[in-house]
Amino acid sequence: MEVFESDSPLEFKVIYLGEPLPLITWKKNNQEIQHPECIKTKLNCSILCFSSIQAEDTAIYSCIVENSEGKVETRCNLSVLPKATLLNNSSMKSCDSPSMMKPCPPTVLEHLKSTFAEDGNQVELSCKIVCPPCNCDVVWIHNGKEIKPSKDFQYHHQDSLYSLKIPELFPEDSGIYTCEAFNDFGETFTSCSLIVHVPGKQNSVFKTFPKSVSVPRGAPIVVQAELSPESDQRQVTWIKDGNVVNQSQINDQDKVQFSIIEANLRDAGLYELHYISGNAKEEKHIAAFSIIVL
Repeated sequence: MEVFESDSPLEFKVIYLGEPLPLITWKKNNQEIQHPECIKTKLNCSILCFSSIQAEDTAIYSCIVENSEGKVETRCNLSVLPKATLLNNSSMKSCDSPSMMKPCPPTVLEHLKSTFAEDGNQVELSCKIVCPPCNCDVVWIHNGKEIKPSKDFQYHHQDSLYSLKIPELFPEDSGIYTCEAFNDFGETFTSCSLIVHVPGKQNSVFKTFPKSVSVPRGAPIVVQAELSPESDQRQVTWIKDGNVVNQSQINDQDKVQFSIIEANLRDAGLYELHYISGNAKEEKHIAAFSIIVL
């Protein structure tokens, strides 16, 4: 939650069940809150109350519900902005604004870019992610499985630049790659496709790939790709997080387009462009990209 400094009250409410009746503990930045007057307790409900909101209230608040059978916890990251701060551009909410200098989730400055590479060659996938003044952890993922750092898959990091180097490519290295960054305040990610060319085979129909984007809420999104000319019997499908969201036509210039009029948080996610050729084998080609809504 992000709020401005205010004299108005604010409440965090937790509703819980448990047998025997649980005990409730509220914490601020992992330190127990020792002011019982700001905590209201009702049957199966506990409320942390703020009479007003000040800059020093910025923190991670947690509520721990515990009895003899176990313990659960829920957290909220509260960020309090100065009254004079103007957020005309919602992208200022991210960590890339040095003047904010408050703990917050990582932010992608430059997305991964889909690319072709030759079998046996090396490739390096790179992106830029920032998170001042806090640190973040990064993992690389290939086709949904985490890549462990090794001599075959080398993690590199310098300042805001994160990269994955593959010294020698094999056909099975083709697929969707994701760089996921996370810290205690949230996470973000960026994705791309890597297509490894194998001599003597048709490797890809994509002349240009759809590109990952970051946009503020309410902004339009337009993602395009250009395909190699083939037969007329072709099918193009756009997929988000495994579900079909749109089917589009290929225009006379062999281009396809996916668009969103006003971006919302629910539009963020991993997208794929699926292309099925019209030949007898009905080969499927996939290009991945990510949409981040700030």
